[in-house]
Amino acid sequence: MRVNVAVLAKAQGLGDDFDSLQRLRRGRGITGPDDLSYLSDYIKRRMLRIERDTESELRRGLDNLRQLIDKSPPHERELLRLCFNIDRAFGNFNWLERAENFTIDHEWIGSSRNVRHRADLALLQLLMRTRPAAELEPFSAADGKDVGGSRGNSVSALTFFAEDYVRNSPRFAASWEAAHAVDMCGFGHNRMAVAYSAEIGRILKSGGRVRVLGRVS
Repeated sequence: MRVNVAVLAKAQGLGDDFDSLQRLRRGRGITGPDDLSYLSDYIKRRMLRIERDTESELRRGLDNLRQLIDKSPPHERELLRLCFNIDRAFGNFNWLERAENFTIDHEWIGSSRNVRHRADLALLQLLMRTRPAAELEPFSAADGKDVGGSRGNSVSALTFFAEDYVRNSPRFAASWEAAHAVDMCGFGHNRMAVAYSAEIGRILKSGGRVRVLGRVS
């Protein structure tokens, strides 16, 4: 069963912001910095770091959006570029035409409907990475280095797949201490549940709330 991404976004409290990003990709995508002025306040301030809708701020916001796309995981990066179509990278086509053309050059992805679904997931992930607990780069508690080596660090595959990988950083772990409600969204939570079993138990015993949104196979 194909999950409705809009429902996922609403469950995460991001429904309006998700709609805002969807509107931005309609038509031929971003035509210029002024298009960002119609985004939700959360996206402008938390994601793009825009304080005012001035020309200079909007231009800076567009540069920040490019950087966020470039830092996205490879399987999402091209779909985000397709969505926003900055500088007409995918031609002067509307969104549905861009999605259809994408299937021609990427046969592995299937139908244009599948492209649109995956693009929606990429938009939601882009939003979720702006949450305070989310971090752009995973952190290995084993050696204190950023996983992936994007800052010049050399990290072994063993470190990447260590069970402690879910403990992203001391800051992330510390955020559990004051938490009274936790929402987890994804397709597998076994590592998270094991690594944070004590914290989850404390939240529940103190009358807190833990919600898990995932796929049942």
